[in-house]
Amino acid sequence: MEFKAYVLPNERSRPRRIEVTSDGVVWYGDYTRGFLGRLDPATGKTEEWLLPGGAGSLPYGMAVDDQDRIWVAETNPTKANRLVSFDTKKRVFEHNIAIGPDDTPNTIRHMQFDPATKMIWFGQDRGFIGSIKVPAIVVP
Repeated sequence: MEFKAYVLPNERSRPRRIEVTSDGVVWYGDYTRGFLGRLDPATGKTEEWLLPGGAGSLPYGMAVDDQDRIWVAETNPTKANRLVSFDTKKRVFEHNIAIGPDDTPNTIRHMQFDPATKMIWFGQDRGFIGSIKVPAIVVP
């Protein structure tokens, strides 16, 4: 077994969670900079997109759904959590959903997609488990 390290494009990068899409690409949330990143292990090439919540969005929990969309929890400490989705084929952010019973900040650390029910499940630091039904992709 051999260890291989991939250097991210910014020395301030601090990936918290990663997901792998069906094409073998690794996606990461850069906690300190507020970016969603893409790493192609075959080439080592990276690309990054600023999250809708900006540099202070503090991305933490991540999940990939059965349509290869990446879902990221923005955990900015001054706002309510938001789940944002990223279409990995079009390379655009799609959904931006407020999460929680109120606007109190609350970290989502882990998320899990259940393909049988098309639900994303997550826990929050304020003592509850939440879920959202993943919307289908609309083909024009």
